[in-house]
Amino acid sequence: MDVACRFSLAFKRNKFQAHLNMWKTKVLADRLSRGKWKGPLVSSVANNFSTMPQNRPRVVILGSGWGGNTLARRLDKKRYDVRLISPANHFLFTPLLPSTAVGTLEFRAIQEPVRTIKGLGEYYQAKARGLDTEKQIVECEDLFKNKKFKVQYDYLCIAAGNKTNTFNTPGVAEREGHEVFFLKASLSCTCNKKSCAGMLRTCLQ
Repeated sequence: MDVACRFSLAFKRNKFQAHLNMWKTKVLADRLSRGKWKGPLVSSVANNFSTMPQNRPRVVILGSGWGGNTLARRLDKKRYDVRLISPANHFLFTPLLPSTAVGTLEFRAIQEPVRTIKGLGEYYQAKARGLDTEKQIVECEDLFKNKKFKVQYDYLCIAAGNKTNTFNTPGVAEREGHEVFFLKASLSCTCNKKSCAGMLRTCLQ
């Protein structure tokens, strides 16, 4: 891939990121910043138990996808202690995933690491396993050590996304990651790319 093509792809990627501010996420961030949000995604609680620096209310975001990533970037870090919980340590531009599976783009070209979010209080690479709304606690499990821990919140945004609907097709869910690949994660595209390459070599032998 020549230099001009790389610059073109980088420009397009930046242009796509500029469109990440979807209407619903804009409204959520704006109202949360003004303290006027009363919707179902956010649970507001009194801060009398809060021990954060400067008494900033803690906003915990579940998920690093389209909604979670945008909200984490747009919130005023001077007013809120923003924490992010997600098994994926990056944002993935899913519309370009098929291009990575066939080798047109590199995976890193469509990934934006969580570490680039300025002012982020803490990132937990873990899965949310439980939620206690009375105590305002999210129960998490570390992705690698399988260690369970709890994260307290003042505001909670659930932006965990969804799973692909298999329409109860027999064998599809059971064979996910083997012969079945959903193009919603970079790992699936990597496996799909290797699988296709292997089948191609078999055909040419």
